[in-house]
Amino acid sequence: MFRLVLVTSVILLSSCSDIPKTIRQAPLQDIQIQDTEKDFSKHQYKTARWGGTLIDVKNNENETTLQVLAFPLNYKGRPNLSASALGRFLVKSNDFLDPAIYIKSSELTVSGRLAEENNLKVGQKVLKLPVIELQQIYLWPEYRLSYCGYSPYYSSYRYGGYGYRRSHYQSYGYYGRYGRYRHGHHYY
Repeated sequence: MFRLVLVTSVILLSSCSDIPKTIRQAPLQDIQIQDTEKDFSKHQYKTARWGGTLIDVKNNENETTLQVLAFPLNYKGRPNLSASALGRFLVKSNDFLDPAIYIKSSELTVSGRLAEENNLKVGQKVLKLPVIELQQIYLWPEYRLSYCGYSPYYSSYRYGGYGYRRSHYQSYGYYGRYGRYRHGHHYY
């Protein structure tokens, strides 16, 4: 029993360990993007942790600039894409960030110092966006769902097919919901 608890603990702890601490935990003064819209000078040179989806990557001779559509972060620091977008922000890095790795629409969370505000023209509109000097960046892996399809051999086929596979004889069509033999009927 002790070994099972130990192995389970190690697996659970190792699954979280690849996310940097500055991404997992908010800074003591958790500055939100809406706060900088009101008065940027009040928050300038402070540390912020923001995340969202990548809109654009621009590499210059000396730096890389990322344009990000901001979303609120969940308890792990991952952007919550089901919430409403909060606005845009820019990330500047002195390192080369390869556009083949930092792909448009990928989810990321960054941590760094609020350096300045830059004007960015989007269509005919000029936006004033906060700029983070990058200290830490984390690209989130894509969510992957297994899809079983519509089949009577899967337990949840009537709900879209997500779930575990049942054996042919455990299907409701052969034994019914309560284990009695039913010919050709599915009891829900």
